[in-house]
Amino acid sequence: MDAPHTLMFFLLVSVPVALLALFALGLPLVFWLRSHQLLTVLYTCAASALIGVLVFAAFAWAVALGHSLPSEQQLLSGACLGLASGAAFCLAAGITVRPSGRRTGAA
Repeated sequence: MDAPHTLMFFLLVSVPVALLALFALGLPLVFWLRSHQLLTVLYTCAASALIGVLVFAAFAWAVALGHSLPSEQQLLSGACLGLASGAAFCLAAGITVRPSGRRTGAA
């Protein structure tokens, strides 16, 4: 396969997996953290890194021939990708390092 076909295959497979992880794991976690007033950068990024490891490991296992277990490098890659997405979310949402103490949801 040449580069454009490889990139297209990667996007067609990885984007739905990432969106599924977001809606099945990421958003419920953020809502749970917010309901317990724990929505901080530390908790969000730590949980995002853990979710990244789990999802990347499952994805690597699913696409590997022979379904071999993911390597340490793949697990670290998943943690880094999860951490990056969690940090980007915190930056975009204005989540601070310390909880603000103000309620953002319904009383």
